[in-house]
Formats: sequence, structure tokens, C-alpha cells
Amino acid sequence: MALVPPRLLRAPARAYAAALLFAALAVAVRAALDSSLVPSLSWSTLFGAVAAAVWVGGVGPGCVAAVVGLLACEYLVVAPRGSLLASFGADRWGIAAYALSSGVVIAFGDALHRARRRAESLHLDVQHRLDELQALSDIVPAAVFVGDATARHIVGNRAAHRMLGVPEGSNLALGDPAAQPRAAGRRIFRDGRELALADLPMQRAAREGVPVHGFEHDVVFDDGRTYTILISATPLFGPDGRVRAVIGVANDISELHRSRRELAEIHERFEAFLRNAPVLAFLKDFAGRYVLVNRAIEELFETKNEDWIGHTDDEVFPPDVARQLGSADEAVRERESALEFSDTIETPAGVRQLMVTKFPVRDASGALYVGGVALDVTDRVRAEEALREAEQRFRVAQELSLDGFTILRAVRDARGRVADFEWTFANPAAGRLLRQDAEALVGRRLLEVLPGNRANSELFDLYVRVVETGEPHDVEVFYDSEGIRGWFRNMTVRLGDGVAVSFADITARKALEAELRDRTEMLAIADRRKTEFLAVLAHELRNPLGVVTNGLEYLAQHAGSGAAGRVGELMSRQLATMKRLVDDLLDANRIAQGKLELRRERIDVASLVAHAVEAVIRRADQAGLCIGASLPPEPLAVRGDPVRLAQALGNLLDNACKFTPPGGTIEMAALRDGADVVLRVRDDGAGIAAEELPRIFELFAQGDPAARVSGRGLGVGLALVRRLAEMHGGSVCAHSDGPGRGSTFEMRLPADDGRAPLQTALERPAATSSA
Repeated sequence: MALVPPRLLRAPARAYAAALLFAALAVAVRAALDSSLVPSLSWSTLFGAVAAAVWVGGVGPGCVAAVVGLLACEYLVVAPRGSLLASFGADRWGIAAYALSSGVVIAFGDALHRARRRAESLHLDVQHRLDELQALSDIVPAAVFVGDATARHIVGNRAAHRMLGVPEGSNLALGDPAAQPRAAGRRIFRDGRELALADLPMQRAAREGVPVHGFEHDVVFDDGRTYTILISATPLFGPDGRVRAVIGVANDISELHRSRRELAEIHERFEAFLRNAPVLAFLKDFAGRYVLVNRAIEELFETKNEDWIGHTDDEVFPPDVARQLGSADEAVRERESALEFSDTIETPAGVRQLMVTKFPVRDASGALYVGGVALDVTDRVRAEEALREAEQRFRVAQELSLDGFTILRAVRDARGRVADFEWTFANPAAGRLLRQDAEALVGRRLLEVLPGNRANSELFDLYVRVVETGEPHDVEVFYDSEGIRGWFRNMTVRLGDGVAVSFADITARKALEAELRDRTEMLAIADRRKTEFLAVLAHELRNPLGVVTNGLEYLAQHAGSGAAGRVGELMSRQLATMKRLVDDLLDANRIAQGKLELRRERIDVASLVAHAVEAVIRRADQAGLCIGASLPPEPLAVRGDPVRLAQALGNLLDNACKFTPPGGTIEMAALRDGADVVLRVRDDGAGIAAEELPRIFELFAQGDPAARVSGRGLGVGLALVRRLAEMHGGSVCAHSDGPGRGSTFEMRLPADDGRAPLQTALERPAATSSA
């Protein structure tokens, strides 16, 4: 059995070489100190070599150093030199003590050697673990922070330095807790509020000794960059229970936040879209409870959102409706495919027709929902029904119409130009007018059936122009082709990429128009000759009337007051009436020919009324009539020809005298009505029948002879009144409640509020020149 286990003798060759070197050095020192050492300390220098060899290589090198050193000393230094046996025999107890001491040194040194090796191995292992941890922390995407007990000095992995934008190896702490974050080029915010350093997670964990989990904040850099960070920090405690370090892990969740915001925006937009969509939209869960309804459903049923959410069809609708809707939901769940159907449902606004589409929807967990959209087609259905009724009425109307009606679709060539038209509709009247079978026309080409539309008329070009410009046309054309001869009225409008044409045979109307033109021309010639005759007659009558008037004036001066005088006076009155009729006839002829000129000036209405009444007062007295006039307190004026206005007013008064029986009353009034002056003549005489009122102011119009009191007249006076009033910018009208109930005539003239001097009526001679 070996004294020393073989494993203790294992050491590198360099360790044994070092042991020999240490032994040699110890022998040399022993030799150098030989004279100064006492015999009992002869081997003391060897203990250092043994201890050094053990420290370097362990037991094996230590034993080598002890044996080699002993042999070398006994042979080279101890007397007698050069003899080992003599030396050993002389100091055998000293050698035994040396061996025992060397064993103790070797044992103690080996213990120290093995402790050092274990310490080195442990240090190396720790270093390897630290290297592995560093490598691991550098490859993880999260930022890892490690701080001291106060979190004033913080180191981190590469991700941490990249996140904060500082060089590796830099202190990642923001500095003294009293300092502001801006000193480090960044500021920390949470919920819009800037945080002090003491409120940051690492500092809180170090200060309070408790973990801080899921702390979310924004890091705003001076260069404008902004990150949202989610960090958790926890303290590490020493054996004494005090915080010795703090560690934190952070993630940049900026993209996550941005994605969340975008998702929230998308969700909001979808919610807004769904809420405001004009279609009805809903979503039911697996139990048939509504989890979503949009505003259209709420408005249609006049309900609120909470009336639907969490409720089933059985709770919302009548039983029969709920069963019908539930069966549709079951069909969607079983087939897991969309289902379309039409449904009618009772709403507060009445029965509505809905077009419903239901479809399956699965959420992330795989739960099956039933979604649906419904379109209220009530108005569309009604419109379609109305359209069908309108089409039916249209077809019936076209079937019964005497006018031809066709619809032509444009036929275009390869270059897009209209080359022809094709019938898509023709009513029976169109077939009769075109001498074709109306039904057989549909599908045929226009120029194939009626080539004369292009060759012998401008109709084809007109159709093309309507299609290209959209401007309708209404023309009368003479057509003579394909056995069709006559005048036609053609009305065309654009209809899609074609035209709708309505046409009628107006040949007979054209013949009547030609005949009417001939007769109108003959009447115009006769009227012109009549007018010329009356003008000549008036002129021819006026000359002898002047002579007779002068003779009567002479007789009146010499006849005295006898019978001859009375006859002369009667003849004078009748002659004045005849002269006035002739003057009116001449003036009417001048107006018709545009030869009557007005001499306008500012006229006092009171003077005009006074002179008009004065002119007829004598005749009214002789006829037993009472005539009166009323004027407003304020002065009134008009601008016009005083002679012509007096003539018009005199004609109105003369007409009242003519149709009022003895004992009757005539009232003349002038008044202001807005911007007009109204001259009103009212009598209680014969009145006017309702059927005669519309033509009372026409030239030569004659009323009922039975209603006339005296004289028939020519029907010129009132026509002249209207023409004179219109020439002065005014008007005249008549009113009567019927025969025997009197009549009222009103002449309206524009009032003159100017400052020119008033002209008293009839200051200039009233004589009219002959035409």
C-alpha cells in the first residue's frame, strides 16, 4: 500500500521542475548560511522550498522538494561532506524531525493548494456564468437594467443602451434624484404629467424595497423622439435584509400602443359606420341575445339601444315574429352559410317590407354568432309597383293615343358615330301613320324601313343632333316617301342613348291654316278698307257740319226766344253730339294708325274733374239727372295731355248720362290709391250684363239696345277711353252688378308727385286737327 495516494502525486511536469528549482535555491541558501546556523536549524531553509513546491504543485512536488533538498544538504553541506551514510548516521534524530516537519508543511500546504484551486475553479465558473448571463442579456430584445442599492448607478444590456440612445458602459441613471430628467436629454411622462426622478420604477423599488410591476410611461427625448416604455423593477436583498441592488426589465411598447390606437380608431370608425349605416344591422350571440344593433334599427322601431342589448327575439317581438326570426337563425347556425329572405314586419310607422341577409360569424374563441343586415325596401317596392302601374298606364295611353309614339335606340359604327336607329317601341298609332305593323317594327332599323328619313327629309339628322346635344326639337316637316305623303309634327327628346319621338299627321290642320290665312288676309283687307272709309266719311262729314254749326249760331242770334229759337237750340245740341261722335271716330282712327300725339304736362286733377263735370252739367239737367263730384282734401296731379284726358273723362260722363234714366244720379270722384290717381264715374242707371263686361271697351261694341235710354251711339267712346288711358300709362275698367243695377267705371293714371307748376285743364284750345 502506497504511503501517498497516487492522485496526490499527479501534478504537471512544470510543478516538479519548480520543486527541484525551489530545492536547489534552498540548498544554496543553506550553504551560504552554513557558518551562521546552529546544527538544529540545518534544514530550516528547506521548509520554504517544500512550502513553495506544495503551493505550486501540491503533495508530489512538495515531497520531491523535501527529499531532494535533504539529500543535497546532507551530501553537499553537512559534514562530513560527500558521504550520505555518515551524515544520516550522525544525525538520525534530526532527520526524523525534518521529515516530520516536512510532512506537516506538505499537509498544510496541500490544504492551502487545494483551497486555492477550488477558489480559482469557483472564480472561473462564476466568470463563465457572468459571461453567459451577459451574452444572454445582450441577445434578449428586452432592456435589462441593474442598479446599485440607491439606483444612482445603473448599467444595462445592449437593448437598454439602444433604447436610451447612450453608449455602452454609460451610467443609465438620470443622475441625482433631485435633478431633473432634462439633464440627461430625456424627460419622463405618465398620463401627460412629467415625473420626478424619485417616482421612476427603479428608484421606487430601491427606495421602498417593493417590486414595481407593469409601470407604463413615455420617454420624450430632446430631439423629438418619443417612446412608450413598459418596465417592471424589483429589489435584491442582502443577508442583512437590506436592498443591495435593483434589477429592472423594460420593453418598448410604442408600436404596440400605436397598433392599439390604430385598432381603436378602426374600431371607432367601424362602430360609426355601423351605427350610421342606412341599413339595419345586428349581431346575436349563441343564445340568440342581441349584442349589437345599429341606429337604423332603433329609429325604425322607435327604441333605445338598451331595449335590445342582452335581449332575445322572444323579449322584443310578438311570439309569431320571434318564432320566424328564430327559425332563420337556426338555419344559419346549422348550415353555417348566409341566408337571404324577404320579410314583412310591424313597426310604429306601419308595416315595412325588409330584405334580410343573415350570416354566421365566429369570434377568436370559435363561438358562433349570427349577424345580419336588413334593407328597408318598402319605398322601393312601392316605387316598383308605381312604376309598373305607370308603365301599364303608359302602354294603355299609347294604345289609345291618336299620335304616333316610338322609341329609337342609337346604332353606332366602329368609330362610335350614330349610323342608324333601331325601334324598341312603337304604339299602334305609329304603325297606322307609318303604314307598318307596329309590333313588327320593334328590332328593325329606321333607315331600312324609312330611308326617306335621310334621303328626303332632315329627320335623321335631327334625331342624331338630339342624341349628341340633348336638346329636344319640335318641328313640322313635309314627308313624301315610302308611300307616306303629308305634313307631320315631330317632337323628339333624348332617351338614354336614343330618342323618344311623338309625331302626328297635321296635313288637315295645315290645309285649315292655309284657308285661315287666306280668310284673315281678306278680313284684313276689308278692315283696312272699312277704316279708310270711316276716315274719309268723318272728314267729309266734318266740313259740312262746320257750315251747319255756323248757320245755327247765326239763327240763334236772330231767332229770339220763339219756336224757331227752341228748334235751333235742339238742332245745336244734336249737332254737338254728332260733332263729338265724328271727333271720336277720327281720334280712334288716328290711334289705330299711330298718328295721335300727346302733349304731356303736369295737370291739376281737381281742375280736370271740374271742367269735365261742367261740360255735361247742362245735358244732365235737361235729362233730369243729378250729377255730383267729390275730391280729396290734398291736391292731386297727373302727367298727360289735358285735352285728351278731358276727352276721356267726358266720354265716361257722357256714357253715364246716356244710360241713366231721368231722376237718376251720377257721381264723379277723384282719389289717391297708392301710386295711382283713380277717376271714378258711378251711376245708378241701366247697368251692364256680365257677358258684356269683357268686351265693353272694344271698338264699335254695342250693349243691349233695350237698356239704352237715348241714342244708340257708335261704340267708339269707351274704346277711345281705354286707348287714351293706356297711352298715358294707365288703365280703365268697368263693374256692374247686372242690368238695372248701375255701373262703375274707373280710370287709373300714374300720380305725379313732381314739383313742376300745375297746368289747369283745358288752358289750351281743345280743337283737334283733321287727319
